[in-house]
Amino acid sequence: MAATVDVREINGAGAGTPTVVTAAKFCTADSNNPGTTNPIPIVTGQTKRSYWKSHELYLSGAYTQISNVYIYCDGTMFEAGMTTYIGDETLVAASYQEATGTPGDTGDEMVAQHTGITAKTNLNTFVIGAPKLVDAGPYSTPPERTKHVVLQLDVADTASPGEKGPEQLVFRYDEV
Repeated sequence: MAATVDVREINGAGAGTPTVVTAAKFCTADSNNPGTTNPIPIVTGQTKRSYWKSHELYLSGAYTQISNVYIYCDGTMFEAGMTTYIGDETLVAASYQEATGTPGDTGDEMVAQHTGITAKTNLNTFVIGAPKLVDAGPYSTPPERTKHVVLQLDVADTASPGEKGPEQLVFRYDEV
């Protein structure tokens, strides 16, 4: 049998509440399903941010070992004026920190406010041929949670308004 692998977003206070997601939406609130509330505003002369998002893989089912967990994109996330950042550190579940900011206005910058993130990189640099290592593992005792990644979207005043189409992120791993 194979592993069951779900992408989960963690939100809320304390240890947070993980929720299985098939799509994540950046906004100015700590919410995994904001709909059209708390969009990121575009303001002349300013860069506004989403609240940061924490994602992990939840591993269950029957597997012997999962290792070499990576994340990547196609190298063209969103449009000009919008930059998706990934925290340079991948964090164990106990390092989860609730996203903060001013609802409806801007999220706090993750490097400045998240105690587990000391630097960030443009997510577009991590592509299929050069993915970001999330965790080497191995995981061998289901159910388990991988380290999580922290993402944040910066929106400059040069971005165009309106809801954007979906972008795809890929988690890749080895399974025995």
